[in-house]
Amino acid sequence: MSKEKFPSLRTLRERQTWMPPSIREVARRLGITPVHLALVEQGKRVMGDSTLGRLAMLYGIKENAIRQAHYESQRLEKLGATLEGSNGNTSEETRRERTDTD
Repeated sequence: MSKEKFPSLRTLRERQTWMPPSIREVARRLGITPVHLALVEQGKRVMGDSTLGRLAMLYGIKENAIRQAHYESQRLEKLGATLEGSNGNTSEETRRERTDTD
């Protein structure tokens, strides 16, 4: 049985049909800066519990789903940093290597 992959926070934002999926609009509604939201979506910053709760309400999904998406974003960022550090390449170099081998 395969594990279902949770969508990222960015994917959840982009799936919203009742409002423009603008990072600025979502950040405005949450009372945070667009830069902070972008960093959270990239897994580079942590979003507080109350903000995660407001985001779940805004997107009309269960708070647990938002928490899982947030956790997944952080996990992928840590994995990327680990992989990047293991070969000494920058993210851009790693992307080029993956593209060259495909």
